[in-house]
Amino acid sequence: MKDAEIKRKRGISPIWILPLIALSIGAWLLYKSIVERPIDIIVHFHSAEGVTAGKTKVMFKGLPIGIVKKITVDKDLDTVSMKIAISKQAEKGLVEDVKFWIVRPEIAAGRVRGLETLLTGSYIAVQPGKSKIPCREFIGLDEPPPIPEDAPGLHIRLETDALNSLQKGSAIYYKDIKVGSIQGYEMEPNGRILVEGYIEPDYAHLVKPGTRFWNASGITLKGGLNGIIFHMESLSSLINGGVSFYTPPELMSQPPATNGQIFKLYRDYEDAQYGVEITLKLFDGEGVAEGLTKVIYHGIEV
Repeated sequence: MKDAEIKRKRGISPIWILPLIALSIGAWLLYKSIVERPIDIIVHFHSAEGVTAGKTKVMFKGLPIGIVKKITVDKDLDTVSMKIAISKQAEKGLVEDVKFWIVRPEIAAGRVRGLETLLTGSYIAVQPGKSKIPCREFIGLDEPPPIPEDAPGLHIRLETDALNSLQKGSAIYYKDIKVGSIQGYEMEPNGRILVEGYIEPDYAHLVKPGTRFWNASGITLKGGLNGIIFHMESLSSLINGGVSFYTPPELMSQPPATNGQIFKLYRDYEDAQYGVEITLKLFDGEGVAEGLTKVIYHGIEV
């Protein structure tokens, strides 16, 4: 009688473990590359100045969400096409009313912007759209778009006779702190200029119906034999133009200003000073100088 023969069940040979692991990793990487593959879009611009394929990034709120892959000249020779790879995570934002524009350093008379690109290089900025219709081809803007009228914050209008150095993008200051910006302007039928301003949400409560705005785009220099008055806002407003405002303490209890409210834009700081004009008749004007002679009441300058 033969002894019973015991057969062992064969398992996976250790020699196959490494290939199986490698195959699993490869399959995962392939799946990940397909799922996370960037979305290619086309954006047409009038110029590709400052933009380099493979280098220039698309930025949104300080974060890169894409990169320019290829630049070609369009058939009409008036525009250029940029093929841009956008991160898969931003795919939902690629709708028909999204805005693209190039941020590049610009130094000109009355305008200084994009200086951060001197070190980082030009980049393409994005303003999200509200549409639900997907899109893969866009017309780029030559300059930043205005802030939407329904965006949080305060949207106001300033009426003036002259812009001086004001322009789209000029800052609005409160105590030398930038709290908003000029969004645009238009000429009214009566010849006056209506300037569109925007105050950021965190500072909107500072603007009251009695707030005074003035053009802070230059230097105020007045004087004569009795003395000289010199007033200048921040260096930034001197170079790039700007508007400043203040609210008299006695008016701070007023309710906040509302969207669309119109304010007078005074010529300078002195014209905007809050007070009541009076007329004094004197025998002579000896020792009296405009803007220098003070009015004192009970030892207090009023």
